[in-house]
Amino acid sequence: MNQDVLSQYYKGVLGRLNSEVQLINRLFKHNGLKGDGNESAIRDLIEKFIPKKYGVGSGIVIDRKGNQSRQCDIIIYDNYNYPELLSMSTAKFYPVDIVYAVIEVKTSLDSEKSKIAIQNIDSVLQLDYIQERFRVLPTEPIGEMNNDTILFQDEPTRPPLGLVFSYETETNNLSTFLNWFSAENNKEFKNIPSHVCALDQGLLALKSGLKKELPLVFPIVEGDIFQTTEDNPIVEINGKKFHSYKDSLYPFTKVGDEDVLVDQGKTLLNFILILTRMLQLRFINPNLNLMEHYLTDDLKVKFTINDGKLNVMK
Repeated sequence: MNQDVLSQYYKGVLGRLNSEVQLINRLFKHNGLKGDGNESAIRDLIEKFIPKKYGVGSGIVIDRKGNQSRQCDIIIYDNYNYPELLSMSTAKFYPVDIVYAVIEVKTSLDSEKSKIAIQNIDSVLQLDYIQERFRVLPTEPIGEMNNDTILFQDEPTRPPLGLVFSYETETNNLSTFLNWFSAENNKEFKNIPSHVCALDQGLLALKSGLKKELPLVFPIVEGDIFQTTEDNPIVEINGKKFHSYKDSLYPFTKVGDEDVLVDQGKTLLNFILILTRMLQLRFINPNLNLMEHYLTDDLKVKFTINDGKLNVMK
């Protein structure tokens, strides 16, 4: 399967996703219902692409002390070892120690909605997760290894990943998009998302390992990066501006002094691939005991019968 086939495949996936979103937007004029539908569309797509050991749900993340996060749009958790034990009622709770990642989903992002997304992510990352160290097989080669040698690496437990996904933004400027989520402009929060994806802007790697925010733009490329010209008229749909190019409409963002058409298919593809890779690098503590850490004291009490009498077993 060559790169062109992969590119066409993911463009088809994006087309299907956008068709679902447009249908939802036509059917549900109420903003709450529209948001729920868009969350379901991207949640279903993620569930199809990531490995089956990950469960995908929505609800509230809790810690063993009873602290709760705000409502989370998408929760990715360890479905293999810890199925939805605390999710048997209409209110779904997920112990923070089995959660790999949470994703905030927005139909459209602006400065105010970005603050809400960061606040929701921050409420998860501040939960009190169990801090331990454990040994796992390395995800990357360590030095010179051969078939007769197995080396383990020491891993600490970590809080879940926090990401934001949006179908569009209320800006046509990449710098504005970055400013909404930069650590410098969000000092009131202890934590910011690691990545933010908007299909009309690209990706923000806010914790890139380079100790600076790193915007990732995926423009339409045909030999050179395609930049807008007067030959590509602007079409406005519901207040959002698009450029017409080869019988298709593309969002554009200003990168420096140039307007660049954004390839939404490549943006979506890279969001899924980066999310999958980040999940592979996360580990759930194999020593976690939900009965020990999350069962309340009254449920831990057991009784035995001795000589016809009930005795508390401690």
